[in-house]
Amino acid sequence: MVDKELGRLTHLVYKRRLDGGNSRLEAADTAMIRSVIELNVLGAMMCVKAAIPRMSAKHGGPGARS
Repeated sequence: MVDKELGRLTHLVYKRRLDGGNSRLEAADTAMIRSVIELNVLGAMMCVKAAIPRMSAKHGGPGARS
């Protein structure tokens, strides 16, 4: 649906970072550490996972760019 309206996805830029505030690691609780990892690592991976079928040459996209 998005591809039909806006055209095929050709680039992905992921710019989001959560650092958990200004606390020291030894003072950080598990929930805060987990939320930092989920956003910074899993968030990026989920964006890439969604983009691959739309960008990959295997699926008719433009393929990789350097």
